[in-house]
Amino acid sequence: MWDPYECVAHPLELAHDYLAEAALVDLQDRHSNTRDGLHMAALAGAWMALVAGFGGMRAGAGTLAFRPQLPSGISRLTFRIRYRDRKLRVAITPGSARYELLAGEPLAITHHGEQVLLAGQPVVLGIPPVPFSIPPGQPEGRAPVPHARRVRPAEEAEEAEEAPMKALPDRPHDDRGVEAALAPGQH
Repeated sequence: MWDPYECVAHPLELAHDYLAEAALVDLQDRHSNTRDGLHMAALAGAWMALVAGFGGMRAGAGTLAFRPQLPSGISRLTFRIRYRDRKLRVAITPGSARYELLAGEPLAITHHGEQVLLAGQPVVLGIPPVPFSIPPGQPEGRAPVPHARRVRPAEEAEEAEEAPMKALPDRPHDDRGVEAALAPGQH
């Protein structure tokens, strides 16, 4: 049976394309129904893709584990979580992950199988290279549109009498929730 949490088994770029579909469904009003309300399942799916997928977070059997891997189009991913009366901040870049216990008793976590104790100081650990995998086949007519093609050129938008779609600028780090930054030149 397919496990939706096993994004690490699929190519990261394909996962990034599916993330863009979920994250942009309301921002780009893809179904012409955003005026009726937000697609909560799409928002939850985007959070799961970022935190459980690219962040590699798993919580089970009383432990918290991470296997972060970022696709080439995301330069950093930062999120905060509460886990068993503790508050934790995780900041991931393509080469490293930074774990910081913000509140609560010391916490043992695993990072790519290595056990680490979080206490007073942040812990920065390297991220191993992405293992090779064969791209999975996509269902007929269901392959995602690559995310780099999603931003409409300004000329085309003007012709359609719509405001041009622009990529969000890379923002300074902020700890209010999940943040994923596009790599320079990515849309």
